[in-house]
Amino acid sequence: VAGFSQGGDYAVQIAARAHELSCERKPRHYIIVASQLSFVFDRYEAAGTPLSFNHGEFPGVCAYLIAGEKDEAACRNWDVNLERARKAGLRAEGSQWPGGHAMPPDFEACYRKMADHLFLPPATPSSSAASSRAVSRSTSRRPSFSS
Repeated sequence: VAGFSQGGDYAVQIAARAHELSCERKPRHYIIVASQLSFVFDRYEAAGTPLSFNHGEFPGVCAYLIAGEKDEAACRNWDVNLERARKAGLRAEGSQWPGGHAMPPDFEACYRKMADHLFLPPATPSSSAASSRAVSRSTSRRPSFSS
């Protein structure tokens, strides 16, 4: 699920409520571009229903956030919002690019970072395979979206 600006807000909300969807394959990967995460988290917390991605049904649900450094609304509390997403149970990472409230001009470079985060399993220090996964991250085959 991907969304730009307010669409990114909706993607975050879908991620939190995916357990309520009645579909055969529930989404597990989210791309959130230029979204005001502070607004989304604050609104749910003010209503007494903080966002949670810990429903046990979807381990490994992850998101990648992108924002232009000059997009004040999207970058406000950037690190705090990434941490809020992680504490709520979302495997979240992100990057900023020099720009405003727009798509990155070099989306291919952003895509490579997103693909590594979204589609490769996270390395765990306790796993003996973790070191080999970490080494192979840069050489692994990227997913194809062609039909």
